[in-house]
Amino acid sequence: MERARARATRPRNAGQPLTFGTSKSPSAVTWLWWTVHLGSAHARWGCDVTFSFDEVLVEVYKQLFSDNARVVKIGTHRYPIQRSHRGHLRQVNFLFDGHDLRGIEQNPGANNRWAALVRSGKKVAQFLSDGRYVASVVDGKLTRF
Repeated sequence: MERARARATRPRNAGQPLTFGTSKSPSAVTWLWWTVHLGSAHARWGCDVTFSFDEVLVEVYKQLFSDNARVVKIGTHRYPIQRSHRGHLRQVNFLFDGHDLRGIEQNPGANNRWAALVRSGKKVAQFLSDGRYVASVVDGKLTRF
């Protein structure tokens, strides 16, 4: 029993590069394994370029309103764009700096100043965190609440 447990917890070739009988070098296969199983090293250990909260919201806004977009890409993460049940408005749930956020296309039928902007031809998205509105983006210009 002890021997079977030891074999199950430690691979047979522990410390040896993985080859899988491919023509790729062991380092290429190892890199492929790390990328597939743990995400890219760029995403896992962070990168030199970091985005501010404002930059991320404007980027999500641009991708939300791009033609035929199905996903929003933030760094190496992809978040699907969905349609709301009631108004068929675009919406995306995403994660930034450990906070769950939601970006929603503004409903033109609402009775507020943001809807009036949509009716006048502007593109407006609202952003929520924990059920509270935190920002709005109108034609690429961010307003924080």
